Amino acid sequence: MPGSYIDTFPWKKFGPGVLSLPTFGLFFCVIYSLRYYFEEANATHCNVWNFLPSISAAAGSREPQMSVWWYCIVLHTPGRYFTACSHLVYYNTRTTERWKHVNYPWIITILLFNFVEITALLLLTLVTSTSDFGLHKTSFITFLFSSVAYMLGTIWLHTSLYSHTAQAKLGVSLRYKKMLFTFYLCCLLGAAYFYWRHNTYCEPSVYSMFSLCEYLLVLTNVGFHCNAVLDLTPTGLPSSSSSDVSLPRLLRKFLYTCRAV
Repeated sequence: MPGSYIDTFPWKKFGPGVLSLPTFGLFFCVIYSLRYYFEEANATHCNVWNFLPSISAAAGSREPQMSVWWYCIVLHTPGRYFTACSHLVYYNTRTTERWKHVNYPWIITILLFNFVEITALLLLTLVTSTSDFGLHKTSFITFLFSSVAYMLGTIWLHTSLYSHTAQAKLGVSLRYKKMLFTFYLCCLLGAAYFYWRHNTYCEPSVYSMFSLCEYLLVLTNVGFHCNAVLDLTPTGLPSSSSSDVSLPRLLRKFLYTCRAV
């Protein structure tokens, strides 16, 4: 049937492979900057000592870090879009007909938040803070907002699915998602706090704590999406007997449902 690639595609290799690119890019840029440009990468406006550079300082100011980070993000983006679309098919085939009409708008909304997150990350990478600070800042805020919205929506949807199917594997996946999302929020709040403290008091090492929270935000985001990709494996939710799960048909159903509401 259309969409059966969900159960045959090698998600266990594809997902971690795609998501390893930004992880590699992050570690390469930080380690390379610390090794060769320690003073420059850790410089701040108030000239206090720091030991970890921010991601923008590590990846957006010098070569080869700029190119490595740029290629890692750009190359992994098509795979992220493909995975986002595959999740729409996945959720459609894992729900019964009597339950689907309630969740079409939510499934599409979650997918849109995922697309916005991916696009914002791409813009954040292509447009540096030095070339266009306004667009860079807007992309960063959009990325944070859409990533939180996507995670919340995914957790809500999986909670609904779990209550509907009570499958053990889905329950384990849901617990991991909740833990990763909680840690993501903690890192986000930590980053905001250390950024404020650095700009208010200019204390040594505080900006490095902000940078550490940035790293953890990226790694937690990667972990959440990797967990979501592994949901697509054949051992995930059992498929329903849907006869047509093509994306155009799902979008038409979504618009029809919205009009009905």
